[in-house]
Amino acid sequence: MTAGHCLHERGVWSSHIVFVPAYQNGRRPFGNFYAKTLWVLDGWLNENFNFDVGMISVRANSRGKPGNVVGARGWATGVGRNQFFEAFGYPAGANRGQQLRYCGSPYLGDDRSTYRDPGPPTMRISCNMAGGSSGGGWVIDEEFTNSVVSYGYSAQRNRLYGPYFGLAVKRLINRVGG
Repeated sequence: MTAGHCLHERGVWSSHIVFVPAYQNGRRPFGNFYAKTLWVLDGWLNENFNFDVGMISVRANSRGKPGNVVGARGWATGVGRNQFFEAFGYPAGANRGQQLRYCGSPYLGDDRSTYRDPGPPTMRISCNMAGGSSGGGWVIDEEFTNSVVSYGYSAQRNRLYGPYFGLAVKRLINRVGG
């Protein structure tokens, strides 16, 4: 799971995507998992941030499938917004994306500017992750991915926004086979 704009932006699909679990300062303790297939929500094809969600299927590496090698989290869709989120990312704007960063925050409301677009509005948490952390998971109950890092505003350094995981995300997970 990642942000849709990490996979498709301005009509162009990304290429050469690699999942590197536990990456840290050049170390790749579990190796690389190369992307096989990419999906984004249909709403993201119109660059509607309420639907900024994508999924990647990856090839196994010499150690096996990523879920068997490093484990996996579950998904939570359609739950209430009033959650405590643990957001993760590898922001390019901090340590050049070489280290995993984390912040925890309760839900602090919606981005009202997304009310004008179709779909459930994006959610806000308090986090100064730094630019380039897009696609990092928002985890609830230490177990379930329930949003992803989508965007922030430079004038609002301690706010981070992510899409609500509702019916559209549930359908994507079912389609991909998650």
